[in-house]
Amino acid sequence: MLQRQVAAPAALGGGLAAAAAAAAAGEPRAGRDEGPQQPQMESIELIATEAANRGNVHVLRQLRERGFVFGPGHVQAALAYFLPSIGVDDGSRAGLMSLRYPLLEVREGLQLPQGDTTVDWSALFEEAARSGADLPLLQHLHQERGAAIDLAAVAVGGSEEALEWAVAALEAAGQPPQPLTYDDFRVVLRDGNWAAADCLVRHNIVVPSKQELFEEVVLEEPQYTYISVLQWVMGMGMGGGQAQQAQVRAQAQQVQWTVELHAALVRLYNEGRNDAPARTRWLSALVTAAAEILGVRGGRRRLAGCG
Repeated sequence: MLQRQVAAPAALGGGLAAAAAAAAAGEPRAGRDEGPQQPQMESIELIATEAANRGNVHVLRQLRERGFVFGPGHVQAALAYFLPSIGVDDGSRAGLMSLRYPLLEVREGLQLPQGDTTVDWSALFEEAARSGADLPLLQHLHQERGAAIDLAAVAVGGSEEALEWAVAALEAAGQPPQPLTYDDFRVVLRDGNWAAADCLVRHNIVVPSKQELFEEVVLEEPQYTYISVLQWVMGMGMGGGQAQQAQVRAQAQQVQWTVELHAALVRLYNEGRNDAPARTRWLSALVTAAAEILGVRGGRRRLAGCG
C-alpha cells in the first residue's frame, strides 16, 4: 500500500519533488504553487513518517531518490519502530534497517539539531548492539552521536570485528574495558558466538575463571547447558574455540573435580539430548576422564588438577 502511495506523487513531476524537499527542510513555497501543493506535501510527509514507523526501507529509499529530505522526526519514527521490535522474531533486523537508513545512507542530508536531547543515543547504542547492529552503525552512534560504548552489548550481539573496535576505542579513550559479568558472558556462549568469546578471553575481560565458569555452566543452570558450550569452556587456555576430542584428557586435568560436578555431567549425558554424535562422544570421554581423576564414588572431596 505504501509503495503504491509513494508511486503516485512521482507522476506529478519534478516540481512536487522539489516541493517535498522544501517542505521537509521547513522552507515555504512562494506564489500560486503554495496552495495546491500543500496537501500533496503533507501527503508525502505522512508517507515518509509512516514508512519509518513501519521500517519500510524500500519506500524510504524511493522517497529519497525523488528528492525528499529526512529530518529529526523521521529518525524518531525509525526509533519508534526499532525499539519495540527488539527480540520479536525478525523484528530486530527490520528495525535496525529502518534505523540504519536515515542515519547512514542519507547522512549528508540529515539535519539533526545540535545538542538534541530527545534521543538517548547511549541507550540506543546498547539496544542496537545487542540486536546485532553492524560496525558502521555502532561507529556512527559513538563517533557522531556521542553514544557511550557498551562493551557487554557489543559482545552479546556483535561480531568479532565490532568487539575488537569497541575494546580499542575504549582503550584509546583512557577507559580500560571492564570485565563482563557471568550473566552477559553466558549469553555470548548460549548464542554460540565463539569468536566474540575468544576475543574477550584474549583481552582478559571475562570475570569468571575457567573453574568458576565450568561450575556455573554445569551446576547452576543445567537445563540450559549445551555440549558445545562445555566444549568451549574446556578449551579456555588451550587456544580457545571449541575443543577437540583428542584434547579431552588434558583439558580434564585443568578442572578441580568434585563428585557433584561429575554427577552433573553424567546426568547431562544420560538425558540424551539431540546433539551431534561427535559432541556426544566428547561428553562421554569427559565423563570418563573426570571419573578417573576423581577416583572416588562418594563424598564431596575436591581434588586439585593441573590448572
